[in-house]
Amino acid sequence: PADDVPMRRLGPGEELRVPGLAREVLGPGAAAGGSAPGGLPKEARASPLQAVSLPETGFGMGKWTHQAKTLIQLAVWQGHADLVRAIYAGSEPIDSQQRTLMDYISAVGSPVFNWPGRVRSPPVPRPPPEGQLSCGGQQMQEAYLGWTQETTWDHYRACDFEVVDALNQQDFEEKFRDLGRPVLVRNFAAHADRCALARSRVMEVHSRQQFNLGPIAYPNLIGAEPCEKTFSLKEAEQGAHCHRHGNTSNYYASHSPGILDRDLTETETFGKVKELLPRINHLSKQYFWGGDRSGAALHFHAAAFNVLFIGEKEWYVTPPYLSARSGIATYELMHREGINMDHLFRCTQYAGDLVLLPDGWGHATLN
Repeated sequence: PADDVPMRRLGPGEELRVPGLAREVLGPGAAAGGSAPGGLPKEARASPLQAVSLPETGFGMGKWTHQAKTLIQLAVWQGHADLVRAIYAGSEPIDSQQRTLMDYISAVGSPVFNWPGRVRSPPVPRPPPEGQLSCGGQQMQEAYLGWTQETTWDHYRACDFEVVDALNQQDFEEKFRDLGRPVLVRNFAAHADRCALARSRVMEVHSRQQFNLGPIAYPNLIGAEPCEKTFSLKEAEQGAHCHRHGNTSNYYASHSPGILDRDLTETETFGKVKELLPRINHLSKQYFWGGDRSGAALHFHAAAFNVLFIGEKEWYVTPPYLSARSGIATYELMHREGINMDHLFRCTQYAGDLVLLPDGWGHATLN
């Protein structure tokens, strides 16, 4: 860095806003040898094509899944067009697959969606599934398996990022993880696991049980509390409302299986996840369910897999540099005046689908 620029660590959540400095640090003229404050060796910063491991920041990058990226790959993954241009504007390949910067940026669902001159890819249409699923000899509508199909929310029925019918580990890592792109895999969940959550089977075991529900997965994170009352499954199916949270549709979140008849790691679906993501943390898992308009408020974290067994879920996602946390219910946030939907990727997930989100992507969901 220039001698007159003071060096310090960024605080938690603090954003780096120095494209001019980035040119100085990352350009061809960067000095070699020694270490800079923050632990990043100058020789590792001398070329934007050289692989580096960044020190942990306020965003918890030490826990994220891709530690060894080139500087330009890290900038693309963040989705910050200005930072990408500040670091690198060349046309030669930037990775071992001989892909160029424009190969990264032009890919469907690229986090750098506001690149000058780039036209965003049109959404992939996603008509609702109309097939039947056989569960114990009984034929049921495959998406809902006996649960309500009624909603007051407008269906998007499309996806702004890539949708595939199958995915293996190599393709996932090379085409999506390394490019920092989300992806949806159709009909990923095992039929037996989906049938285990058919309404008739769940009600047979849990119809008399009462559940604690809240406006977000863990209300204490924003200083809120769960509803002052508990709900039966039948009540929650229609949308669980309580005096404490007004018109919000509350939902269930837990680290234990709840209405699922076994731990997720014991299911056939999780076996398929492990083949795709062999280094998955099998201890870090959560279970969610809720009625119409319930869902996760805007947040972000390390890369995650998200399997939907029943129903329909709308996703609202942002690249890492636009990620944020909010305690506002998704349906309220997305209807607020001033929300720029151009900053979002939307996607409709149906029962059986798998959504894979890269590290740091902001996301909110709506059931």
